[in-house]
Amino acid sequence: MLINTINSIINSPKTDQTTFQIASFIKEHIDEIPTMSIDEMARGCFVSKAMISKFVKRLGYENFKDFKLSVQESVDSLAKKYPFYQFDQESLRHNAIKMMDDLTIGLRESIVSIDYEQLTRLLADIEQADSIMMIGHGDSETICRRFQGTLDYVKKDVRICDQKLEKLKNLKDNDIIIYISVNGYSFVYEPRSLRILNRYPQRKWLITCAKDVDFPGNVIQLPNIRPSLNDLLVEFLLKTIANGLNKEED
Repeated sequence: MLINTINSIINSPKTDQTTFQIASFIKEHIDEIPTMSIDEMARGCFVSKAMISKFVKRLGYENFKDFKLSVQESVDSLAKKYPFYQFDQESLRHNAIKMMDDLTIGLRESIVSIDYEQLTRLLADIEQADSIMMIGHGDSETICRRFQGTLDYVKKDVRICDQKLEKLKNLKDNDIIIYISVNGYSFVYEPRSLRILNRYPQRKWLITCAKDVDFPGNVIQLPNIRPSLNDLLVEFLLKTIANGLNKEED
């Protein structure tokens, strides 16, 4: 998620004062930025428009408009995910147990309704592929990186695609693409992703909790029972895939 990148910039000891100023402004005014012009943001940061453009491109966006779309995605995502639960007027212990019950029941209801025949086909594609190109934006990119680390143990070549999807040009015939979009926001705020994916003949898979996504490939759709559980549900599915691959290696 964009806010994680902004936090990394703010926390880095190598960040210069101007960059720190811009990053801090974004964090403090993230809800307002989607309706700001580049002039308004530059005035708020006490820098030039050129500095804002340079900062936006450093983050991997082609222009200020794409940056604002990503900010809106982050705002919407945070609004849906937090807070996880309403805190009852009971003890902390009571609330912790209630939260665990909700998590357990929600995940179980989701897991039993997965299309396991489709999941088995994905497992076979991963096993036969020379390389796996993972695509994910925001929190989904973090999930991709965890999956990459997990598959290192079964010696699968997993790569993380860049923001502009330029790395797709390096794909070979026997590679596959796995796109993670937990809540489907990528296709709302990054519609060009679908247009770019259509250019590539490699087998494509989407893992999402969103319904009715017009994806140019195979889709594993997980039930969206509770938005706050969706990240956990996708990560659990990826752990299931990794476990299945590990079994095949034995």
